[in-house]
Amino acid sequence: MTTLDFLSETSLFSNLSQEQLKKIEMITSTKEVPADKMLFFENEPGDVVYLIVSGRVKISKISASGREKTLAILEDGDIFGEISLLDGGLRSATAQVLKNTKLLIIHRQDFLKVIHKYPEIGSKIIAVLSQRLRDTNRQLSNAHFKTVTERTKDLLLKLVDEEGKEVTEGIMIEKSLTHEELAGLIGTSRESMTRTLNKLQKQGWLRTTNKGIIIFD
Repeated sequence: MTTLDFLSETSLFSNLSQEQLKKIEMITSTKEVPADKMLFFENEPGDVVYLIVSGRVKISKISASGREKTLAILEDGDIFGEISLLDGGLRSATAQVLKNTKLLIIHRQDFLKVIHKYPEIGSKIIAVLSQRLRDTNRQLSNAHFKTVTERTKDLLLKLVDEEGKEVTEGIMIEKSLTHEELAGLIGTSRESMTRTLNKLQKQGWLRTTNKGIIIFD
C-alpha cells in the first residue's frame, strides 16, 4: 500500500481529495520501529504526531512508584501524539511499540498548517479526543464499580464491536493481545486476567484458540 492509499483510508483524511492528499503526503515521513521500543515518555516535549501504518502501540501512564496504567492499545490507522501538538504542552502519556511497527510522522508546524487549511481535519481530531475521553471515563467507572469478570466481559465485547469476525461458533476476536495487555486495559494483573479468562471458558462464555478468542454469546 502506498502512503497516498493509506492516507485515503484513514478516518482522519478520508474526505480529502486526491490533490489534497498529495499535499498531506508531501509533509509526511516514514519510520520503522522495532518491538519494545519506547517512542516517547510522559512529560517530554512533543513535536510530531504519529499515524500507525502497521503494527501496535501501547499508550500508558506510569506512576511515581513505577506502576503502569494502560490507556489504549492502538493499531493500523490510529493516530496518537496529537495532544501536545495542539496545545503546545508536554506529552500527556507514554508510548511504547509492542511489535514491529511502521509509522507516518508529521511535524507540529506542518500539522498545524494542515488543520488551518482543512478545518474538517480539526473536527475529526476533536472526535478522536472525545472518544478517548469517553474511554478513559469508562475505565475509571469500571475500576470503581465493576468486578474483574464484569470488566473483562465489557472489554471483550468492545473488541467484538471493533474487531470481531463471524465464525461458525460465534464471534472471533483476532487481535493477538497478550493477557498482560488485556489486563492493563481494565486495570488488573496478568494473573487475574488469566484466571478470569479460564473461568469464562469453563462457564461456556468463550473459547481461547491459537488465532484468538471466540465469544459464544
